[in-house]
Amino acid sequence: MTNSIIYNVEQLRFNNGKRRLVEVPQSEVVIDETNLLELVYTYGQNDIQPQQGFPSVSTGDVIHHIGLKYLILDIGFELLSDEKYEFIKNAQIKSEGNHKVYQNLLYDQYGVDSFQFC
Repeated sequence: MTNSIIYNVEQLRFNNGKRRLVEVPQSEVVIDETNLLELVYTYGQNDIQPQQGFPSVSTGDVIHHIGLKYLILDIGFELLSDEKYEFIKNAQIKSEGNHKVYQNLLYDQYGVDSFQFC
């Protein structure tokens, strides 16, 4: 895609932390942070921008943007503290790809709030 901006999405929920690059047409990039994150999410869907070996961007993935990390929630996004990001990332590593173990580690730390992103 020409004239686009590439965003880095860390797929922690379903792709063992692999990084998916999502291209957003520069003409659609907006200043409003929430709308920009929505565009990255939308263009990260395989029916819009298919990528071999990568699932669509989904809840629980982390969008990296200008040095900040945004967790994709069921509804909306959460700006992550470094501490929460490291915990989520380490939970993914400890689970060794076992989604149930990953969910349990997050639940043990965040309780029912973890249901928003796992």
